[in-house]
Amino acid sequence: QFGREREQHLMAALLRPGNAANGNVLSFLTGVIEQVKERFPKADLIVRADAGFALPEVLEYLDDHKVRYVIGMASNKRLLELAEPGMQIARALSEASGVSERVYVDEQYQTRRSWPPSRRVIVKAEVTRYPGRAARDNPRFVIYEGVYSRRGDVENLRQGTEGRHPHR
Repeated sequence: QFGREREQHLMAALLRPGNAANGNVLSFLTGVIEQVKERFPKADLIVRADAGFALPEVLEYLDDHKVRYVIGMASNKRLLELAEPGMQIARALSEASGVSERVYVDEQYQTRRSWPPSRRVIVKAEVTRYPGRAARDNPRFVIYEGVYSRRGDVENLRQGTEGRHPHR
């Protein structure tokens, strides 16, 4: 976005099959960031990306170049463990209300091998309900550096009482 405009502009997109290897995401990202910084040296950059970008080398590059980011993460055993307290609350809320419920949890996460520093992960612990179907757990994970809380607050306001935050 420019100045105080509310409108945001997409600078680049990398489309690939869902089963594609993550091989070229860093070279793609560095090329885009370098071009944008060259043309707009005062720009405050924010990268929003899917789990294919949640790689140690990508996160290090973004940290080193002071680029804020919001990157989705694929589920794994450790993230599911971090989500469980929030999932328990969401299940209880959904059982009581009879509708889909979500709870946001702010955690520190570190992989055992790949990420030397721990990173902030926002967990959306959600139980979805559709008429005629059983309730279903739907946890989501986003690694965040400096921007997700603003976006998350907007989502909570739009969702009314469904966006709940446990005290952590």
